[in-house]
Amino acid sequence: MAGFSRRLKTVAFIGLVWIVVTVVVYLLAVSNPTTTKRAALAFLILTELVTLGTFIYVEYSQSRPAVFRIGAYVSGSLYFIISGATAVTHLVGLGTSVIWLSALEIIWLALLLTFLVLFGAGGKGTSEEDRSVAEKSAALDALIARLEELLNLGSLSDTVKNGVREIIEEVKYFDRNSKVPADEQISQKVGELVNLAAITGPAGDDLLKRPEVMVEEILALINVRGGQASKRGGF
Repeated sequence: MAGFSRRLKTVAFIGLVWIVVTVVVYLLAVSNPTTTKRAALAFLILTELVTLGTFIYVEYSQSRPAVFRIGAYVSGSLYFIISGATAVTHLVGLGTSVIWLSALEIIWLALLLTFLVLFGAGGKGTSEEDRSVAEKSAALDALIARLEELLNLGSLSDTVKNGVREIIEEVKYFDRNSKVPADEQISQKVGELVNLAAITGPAGDDLLKRPEVMVEEILALINVRGGQASKRGGF
């Protein structure tokens, strides 16, 4: 938090220095101010204030996705260069039309705001997508952890454990960007297998064979998932 505060103060200090220098240079260098030059000075200060505000906002938005922060910095820098150059051109007398100056400055400001909105929308979409992928990854990791617990149970046969190992390897390579109907079925079947394996006490032949059958059912569902994911562009 202290680092954030220092960065914010540094950005604000540099921006204010730019504004003060601009005013001082104008007072020292411009001996015959005209309406156009006064307007150019006003737009130049406005450019510096808008750029400063953009950078401060980015510093306050550290929790936003990187795509927004980088985009805002680049847009703010380009706006400062282009808008500032337009104002300086009229300030030194190369441009004389206040109307053209005003029109151009409004266009540059509108473009900056447009890009900030676009990057903000894109950043929001990226954040939601990252959160969705993180949730899917957490669910798959939890599924793998439940399967790995089965390998430590002495009540399961080697055949079942080999099947569980095969399931674990398959789940590890699931596409974590896609979620399909079979995912819920696989999770449910794994839960049933875990519950069955936890049963203690004497068991008949039918009960001992059920884990093997359930392993085959889970592997079959994994094949189904592969087809569903491929239709969605998952694999």
